[in-house]
Amino acid sequence: MNRIKDTLLYLFSWIFVASGVISCQQEEEWTAADMGFLVTLNEAVTVATKATPAELDKPVADNFYLSIIKESTGKVIYNGNYSAELVPASAGTYILMATCGEDPILAWDTPYYAGMETTDLADGEMKQVDITCRVANALLSVTFNEPELFAQLYDEYGVRVSTSGMSLDISGSRTDRSAYFRAGANVSLLFYARLVDGGSEVTYSLDEAVADIFPLQAGQHAKLTLSSSNTAVQVDKAEVETVTIEETLPLEWLPKPKVESTGFVDNQLNFVETETPQASIRLNMASALQEMKLKFNFQDPQFASLNATEEKPEYLLSNAADKQAIEQTLGITLPSIGDTQAAVDLSSLVARMQSLEDAATVNTIELDVQANNRWSSENAEVNRVYTLTCSQPVFSVEVLPGNIWTKEFTIEEATVNATSLLDKLTYQYRASGADEWINAESLLVQFSDYPENKNYEVRAFLRDGVVSEAVDVKLETPESLTNGGMEEWYWEQIHEDGRWNLFDSNTYTVYPWSSGGTSFWNTNNDFTTRNRSSVSNIYNCFPAVSFVKDAHNGTWAVELRNTGNGRGNTIPSNVLDMNRVAGELFTGDITVSTGGTDAIPSGDNYTITKGRPFSVRPTALKFWYKYVPLNSDTWRVHIELQDVNGNVIIEKTEDSSESQSEWKEVVVSLDYVNSEYYEKCAKIYIYFASTINTGSALQYEKSDYTIWLGVESSFSNIWHGSTLTIDDISLVYGK
Repeated sequence: MNRIKDTLLYLFSWIFVASGVISCQQEEEWTAADMGFLVTLNEAVTVATKATPAELDKPVADNFYLSIIKESTGKVIYNGNYSAELVPASAGTYILMATCGEDPILAWDTPYYAGMETTDLADGEMKQVDITCRVANALLSVTFNEPELFAQLYDEYGVRVSTSGMSLDISGSRTDRSAYFRAGANVSLLFYARLVDGGSEVTYSLDEAVADIFPLQAGQHAKLTLSSSNTAVQVDKAEVETVTIEETLPLEWLPKPKVESTGFVDNQLNFVETETPQASIRLNMASALQEMKLKFNFQDPQFASLNATEEKPEYLLSNAADKQAIEQTLGITLPSIGDTQAAVDLSSLVARMQSLEDAATVNTIELDVQANNRWSSENAEVNRVYTLTCSQPVFSVEVLPGNIWTKEFTIEEATVNATSLLDKLTYQYRASGADEWINAESLLVQFSDYPENKNYEVRAFLRDGVVSEAVDVKLETPESLTNGGMEEWYWEQIHEDGRWNLFDSNTYTVYPWSSGGTSFWNTNNDFTTRNRSSVSNIYNCFPAVSFVKDAHNGTWAVELRNTGNGRGNTIPSNVLDMNRVAGELFTGDITVSTGGTDAIPSGDNYTITKGRPFSVRPTALKFWYKYVPLNSDTWRVHIELQDVNGNVIIEKTEDSSESQSEWKEVVVSLDYVNSEYYEKCAKIYIYFASTINTGSALQYEKSDYTIWLGVESSFSNIWHGSTLTIDDISLVYGK
């Protein structure tokens, strides 16, 4: 390496470059044939110019531009590419200038060289002139100390260099470029950044921190080193070096290669199995890659074959077999000897890494890189060991009670400690007692029919040995309605104390259950037969609901009829509005309230306590019916399911005014929405009414009427209206 011969002695106050290229321009004055200048550039100008200050070297002489100007007249006698040939000139004083490149206001990696000599030429003289050329513009380079910290704080960052209305950004991701600008220019420096995760923009002026080194003169190179904290950015170091074209670059201009990383924090990368964070190792080199040494220590058994041993302590990039073994085993691509830019992308390796069955795996990669005859390990304090810690995935599954039906259940999406797990999990189920797990095609597990075995286990599966704990699932068992066929009935002949009395009274009530049986269904007969004194007439006490032999299946069906019978009615026609009620059949209880006397009642009413205990959720109610409306009328059916707190889970009401003399099937669908959650059922409420028009709106007529009380029993002076006959009430389980 040559010694630095000198430093920059002066800055050109002006450099005249004529427009157009004139290869050779003769003086107008007479010039001897062998009179003029033989120009040589300093002997150090022998090699090609390179782009960056880290590679700055001596430019080729042919790249220079030569101007020769006669001082007394200002005439240009030569303005063109450098030539070693004689340039004819007459006697006088001349300014000779040699330039290479353009002197930009502001540009990337554009060194500008210039030299000037003033000399006299005597008559008849052929004069040798040696022009010493030097760097004539200034440049700025920026280094970001601890780039990992900058990356944690900012999504993007850099230094903005501004002068004369122009600006360039030295990005934190491209610090290999330098900003060149004219010597003596007023330059402003601004740190800019955007906070991580879409944060706001921040800026810090650096002008005050560099005020003592700016403006830069010709050949000066400013080197800034910046560091960052959570609150500010500061200039740790501001150095100025003077560069000449005659020097061979010292080692600090061609630094040892550096090993840097993306995704690592303090050379550590922690992730959960199945996560794929960005992870790469970059080789920051000033010249081509000469060699790379790699050492491995994998706890992950998939890659342990590469681990360092006494026989094979390390791998060499220059060894083709070593390179092939690493790339095939790890699934990564290594750079090649001679690459000037190189990186090792570890993302595909990270995606394949696994934990142990009961612990994380800790895996290390150590690199040593050689370039420009220097090893990155020259600095023993620099940590070249990169650790990849793959933690165990943790996940669990759940099947909510409300998502378990008679022939399907829905698995909740797993709870995980890494969202990347979700796309990689398989959900499995099996019948309790079975050995084989079945992969679920989706979170919804459906059976074509009601499985005989109602008990199942459900789990999430990642790979052998990595599964969640199994959870138990018990399917609902379809349940039929008590007395859904309307075959169970009994009746009582009643008077005031409610005892049996077959002789003294002609008042009756009818119940939809067997004597001593379960009262799953109920009616509003307790209201229409509430006048139970021994002196009551049939128009004061008659059941609104009874049973008939006109059945769809079996022996009996239930008949519901509009009625006007009740306390306070008198012949011939005064039917009180309170007594104008529908015939009602429902699952639940009835409570009757009365006031006043039988002759003059007041405030008589009844309330229905909805629902009977029921533990299964049907998808529809099905039944058969006939309907004979009086004039124009409408009947109603309603079904609702209630949870343990009495809240309605789902309900549906349907009305019809169609006259129906033949048995017709009706299916009332409960419209479950797939995306909604439905609680478990605790009660079911089913309600039928012969009319929706009660009170003053109820239409009725007076006639004899026959009901079954062991035998067909006919009664006179019965006020009644529309008749709804129901049979074979059942539930549909479609889920």
